[in-house]
Amino acid sequence: MTTLTPFRVAAVTGSRAEFGLLSRLLRHLDDDPDVALSLIVTGSHLSQEHGATLSEIVTEGFAPSATIPLDSGDQSASAIVHAMGTAHGLFFDAFAQQKPHLLILLGDRYEIVPAAIAATFLSIPIAHIGGGETTLGALDNIFRALVTDMSRIHFVADKEYQENVKKRALDGSHVFNVGHLGIENSCVHIPENATKILAELGLSPQQRLFAVTYHPVTSYPAETESSIDALLSVLGQFADSNIVFTGVNADPGGLQVSAKIRRFVAQNKTTAAEVQSLGFRRYLSLVAAADVVVGNSSSGMTEAPALGTPTVNIGSRQEGRIRTPTIIDCSGGIDDISNALHKALSLKRNAETDSLSRYSEATLPSRVIVEHIKAFLETEYP
Repeated sequence: MTTLTPFRVAAVTGSRAEFGLLSRLLRHLDDDPDVALSLIVTGSHLSQEHGATLSEIVTEGFAPSATIPLDSGDQSASAIVHAMGTAHGLFFDAFAQQKPHLLILLGDRYEIVPAAIAATFLSIPIAHIGGGETTLGALDNIFRALVTDMSRIHFVADKEYQENVKKRALDGSHVFNVGHLGIENSCVHIPENATKILAELGLSPQQRLFAVTYHPVTSYPAETESSIDALLSVLGQFADSNIVFTGVNADPGGLQVSAKIRRFVAQNKTTAAEVQSLGFRRYLSLVAAADVVVGNSSSGMTEAPALGTPTVNIGSRQEGRIRTPTIIDCSGGIDDISNALHKALSLKRNAETDSLSRYSEATLPSRVIVEHIKAFLETEYP
């Protein structure tokens, strides 16, 4: 082992979903005597509008080494771009002070782009998780590619994604197909009683349970308004169902989507609820118990299939991602959403359905990532 140990490894998290995916990896790193972990928190974690989920990070036992404000209260494109501009300098200062040997970034959110650029200027190697994927309906697709190009070591969720990254990576030997962290969470989590979760949200169990997450379609803004209106119109036809909405991303158009959801919930108080963040454990419990996951979230493409829950995926936001047989794609029209929902509700929940995820071969990718990171650092800093 090199005399540099413990290696200083920094990680950035900017949203509740991202932290949920990273949580087991962060725990393994924090417990490893050869690693000194620092966690930098930014984005919607620091936003009251999005649930102030910094508290969830602290509850999980992590003490942030720095917080980088990236004000998402005003979710206009102008406000986000200006906030990103400020964040470049703040990330640079944080990294210059902490001097990490490696920076871990996950996914494709705009919050991680300033971190990647700052690390690049400081010659800090980046380990990127989740590259090679495609989401043609979201600007995240561009941000993911930017971070891929700036990264030295890559951890992807599928062979197809591995090949995509190898086409861009300077060193194809550092592109590892490890599986999906969200699938690992789904496989190892202990479900919480769904009735308890509903009671906390002020709901009594109904005939069906819908878990709904709808985010703005940032590449096609016009699609956002028409699709959320159609979705809420269709959901209004299921008076015998519990409908739980989880928070909308801090993206342009997000405030407008949230306002529409809140009006729907106000009109359906006995059966519908909105919660900014359930925490990743309770969210997985909700998905596992749900009859269907509805919307356009990446969790409908990964965690839901692993848990055997059918997904109705609306519109173009996830266009390009791998599909499994439990994912039913539809346009954002009322009839298409309604037909897809009824089809999803007719699917049988059984062991065969539960094994349909393309990612089911992956075993504990968080531990595999730790070993690859340590091997990389030992070579990089002999």
